[in-house]
Amino acid sequence: MSLLSLLRAYITRETLKTLRRLLNLILSPFHFFITMAQAEAQPEPQIQVQSQDPPPFDPSKPSVPISYPIKTLKDLKSRVYFDSFHYPFNKSSVLLPNAAFQLPNRRRILVCHDMQGGYVDDKWAQGGTNADSYAIWHWYLMDIFVYFSHNLVTLPPPCWTNTAHRHGVKVLGTFILEWDEGRIMANELLSTKESTHLYAERLAELASKLGFDGWLLNMEVELDVKQIPNMKEFISHLTQTMHSLVQGSLVIWKTTRSFQQAVAGDRRYDVYMGIDVFGRSTYGGGKWNTNVALDLLRKDDVSAAIFAPGWVYETKQPPDFETAQNRWWSLVEKSWGILQKYPKALPFYTNFDQGRGLHISIEGGQVSNASWNNISSQGFQPFLKFNDDPNSDTIQVLVE
Repeated sequence: MSLLSLLRAYITRETLKTLRRLLNLILSPFHFFITMAQAEAQPEPQIQVQSQDPPPFDPSKPSVPISYPIKTLKDLKSRVYFDSFHYPFNKSSVLLPNAAFQLPNRRRILVCHDMQGGYVDDKWAQGGTNADSYAIWHWYLMDIFVYFSHNLVTLPPPCWTNTAHRHGVKVLGTFILEWDEGRIMANELLSTKESTHLYAERLAELASKLGFDGWLLNMEVELDVKQIPNMKEFISHLTQTMHSLVQGSLVIWKTTRSFQQAVAGDRRYDVYMGIDVFGRSTYGGGKWNTNVALDLLRKDDVSAAIFAPGWVYETKQPPDFETAQNRWWSLVEKSWGILQKYPKALPFYTNFDQGRGLHISIEGGQVSNASWNNISSQGFQPFLKFNDDPNSDTIQVLVE
């Protein structure tokens, strides 16, 4: 019998494992010294600092669909937006009801969404994941909604247009010229009558194809007196082109100058007196006293423009966003009353959705526990009088 055969008879697999562990234990200090010696012999490695900046936004490449503004006259002129991968996803899918084409002959409320520079959670054209995202569900207290940012052309994300239209509220984008850059662009815009027509037609085309209802013009630059005729030409041509493309469209001029209501004559309701919810240069101080200015405007029977109602959200008013939001809008309701009533047409359906949540259910059965937000999903809300008394009677909900 060979030596190998004898070893196989007496050495098992477990014996080999034990020997291996013993050898590793004996040799481990020597392995450490060998490794250290090799490290000392090698040159010190060079540390490469890599930039954390994301690659430049390329709207032509496929990605998660988002809403975004147009920042230059060059991009507006070239119609490059319509070549974007994101363009088809930014078309609104809910039409403004026929009954809302004509604004009512009464004092009105325009709400300007001026929050955190725009395009926050609402930029995700197909919805996002933040259940705590900002939303408005008090559409029955307004007539016009403006989406605002400090970019040249602010295009309303489709989620706002969809839910506003569902509630009979018109939606406007913003065209703004401001600061030194805006002064340079104003020179190009107003250089000739032909240039004013070109840019007016580009703006009208955007509103028509994306499905919103007009523009707020915000010219915060000083113009030469010689440019005023072309400015009037720009506004006139934009208004006429909008009316030819979008039924019930609006073009509104924003000014920081004081305005005498008697000048408006029989168009007094078409002049909207501004109230900044942050309280900047606002009568009454805005914030929780916004109703002070509203009460005065109601008394004078003129329209109001409320800027930045997202103050409640941005400043994290206690005790929580929903409660603070309902409380703030209740001030508007107490001052001016309900402006929109539902349903406007039959059949009528609502699930009281606010456009955000912590899970998704279909026909009462939960199909996802993922958080989400999409203002497009908003349904009609119940008309409930706000009561901040925590000891008041609760509402009992029965599901049959």
